[in-house]
Amino acid sequence: MAAKKKGPQVSVDMDGTILDSWFESYRLVSMAWPNLMNGDRYPLEPDEFRLKVRPVITAAGDFFSFTKALADGENLDIHNLDDIRQRYRQLEADGYRHLMDARRAVRNDFQLWMSLVPLYDGAKEMLDELASMPVDLYIISSKDGETIRHILQYYMIELPENRILDANHGRRPNQLRELRSMGYRARDMVMYDDSSENLAAAKHMRICAVAAPQGYDLPERIRGYRQALPGEFPGVARELLHL
Repeated sequence: MAAKKKGPQVSVDMDGTILDSWFESYRLVSMAWPNLMNGDRYPLEPDEFRLKVRPVITAAGDFFSFTKALADGENLDIHNLDDIRQRYRQLEADGYRHLMDARRAVRNDFQLWMSLVPLYDGAKEMLDELASMPVDLYIISSKDGETIRHILQYYMIELPENRILDANHGRRPNQLRELRSMGYRARDMVMYDDSSENLAAAKHMRICAVAAPQGYDLPERIRGYRQALPGEFPGVARELLHL
């Protein structure tokens, strides 16, 4: 039996959309690098990492393969990323364990961890405003559920457990299909995300996709989407959902 049709629904991504976690990424990879490279200092400064590496990673191993490619004199171009991943595949595999070790070390110090994952300006107010609107608000993320709950609790953002779709629900297309299976119609859904890949998945399903320009993706990859900063997004959602 088909799911009962539901009312308007808004999905909000975490990393690069409400959560500015690039410095956590830098801290973790710079901690893991010496173990991976036999004591060599991580070769990138924070600003270079933020500008050159963070916008193009899609998996944890990318931190290492893309940094090593830069150190080897290669350019990170949106057209050669798959080739770099292929050639540095073993580095990705070796580096992942070291990255997870660094992650555990950082997250054992809760205050340090939270200092590395601040909210973007206006993000909490945005979520509070969305929660007051006649929409079903969901957080959808590639993070694990425990991490999401810790972060939301720290920033005093209240959201029911069943309004969080974490990594256990699959990649973004699977998460969006799950929402559709609950009874939400594509025309009544809006997704807010910084990833061009995720935005394309929503567009393919005829879900309104709004890009977060404060995030990590390259500007040219989100140029074709409606864009909104956190403080602007509730108004855009109202417009798109005809509220």
